[in-house]
Amino acid sequence: MLLPVIVKGEHFLSLLDTGSTHNFVQGAAMHHLGLTPAGGEYLQVTVPNGDRMACEGIAQDVPIRIDDEDFAIMCVGLNLGTFDFIIGFDFFQMLGPML
Repeated sequence: MLLPVIVKGEHFLSLLDTGSTHNFVQGAAMHHLGLTPAGGEYLQVTVPNGDRMACEGIAQDVPIRIDDEDFAIMCVGLNLGTFDFIIGFDFFQMLGPML
């Protein structure tokens, strides 16, 4: 499902993906927003086709607005191609128990 989100006053397109274990941000968007990655540069993420991609760091407490609700999420910097953000299971767990 596609979802518009606002980060630091700027509008982005996000993919809600229950198959993703983490939240991801396009590396270029991370730098554009001035998000400071702290560690994680040596991490690799396995994508659906089985390839492994290098991370660009981990940004903590990213201020994200969805509709009229504000959240602070952790995002892993990654070359996402089409999307600016992928909102994964990390975010859904913040909302309550997943049954």
